[in-house]
Amino acid sequence: RVDKVCGGWLGLAQKVDASKWLYTGNPVRNSIYPQAEVDNSAHSYFAFAKRQPTLLVIGGSLGARTLNTVLQNQIGKLQQAGINVIWQCGKSYYEGLSREIVADSSQLKLLPFIERMDLAYQLADVVISRAGAISIAELQALGKASILVPSPNVAGDHQRANARVLRDAGAAIMIEDAEAEQKLVDEVIQLLGDEKKRGGLQKNISAMAMPAAASTIANQILELIKNSAK
Repeated sequence: RVDKVCGGWLGLAQKVDASKWLYTGNPVRNSIYPQAEVDNSAHSYFAFAKRQPTLLVIGGSLGARTLNTVLQNQIGKLQQAGINVIWQCGKSYYEGLSREIVADSSQLKLLPFIERMDLAYQLADVVISRAGAISIAELQALGKASILVPSPNVAGDHQRANARVLRDAGAAIMIEDAEAEQKLVDEVIQLLGDEKKRGGLQKNISAMAMPAAASTIANQILELIKNSAK
């Protein structure tokens, strides 16, 4: 029934009338981009004792059980490797994790929710994330070296499909949810020690960004309104 379909993922093109389809990418919030006046404040904001390689872990605003379990069991291994960790665990997990985790707080910032994602992204050398469309769009927009752990509990298994596209383009590392306990932390340590590999991931994921997505979609809406008034 629609006149135009603006899509955030190329795979959708196969399911839509070609005459109606436009690949726009997904809009991302402006607040993820570093603000000029605070460009140098990320390290002090998170109050790490030392400037060390930094890992950002985001499982969505509600947290991700698999990621939280892996980090809970292996946070010591990351800290022994000299890695700072910003970990958004989700509100429902925070109280239990904050009681149970024994870790050096000068290297770990465990948070139920990150208010200043711009500073977290700015500081992160590597990001662990689920593979939802908007999370991926943010990683693309910021050109972040990423390890994607797609959630198996989503409609149509679409997160695995999302992650495979980036993996196959050399734009991210993909680890299956069931393999995260065995592979995830070792992969983080290896990637943080390999500047060349990180650089390749950053270059390839940046090439997939669609920074004009919001304005492109808005212009399509305005064009539809204009045509309907004729």
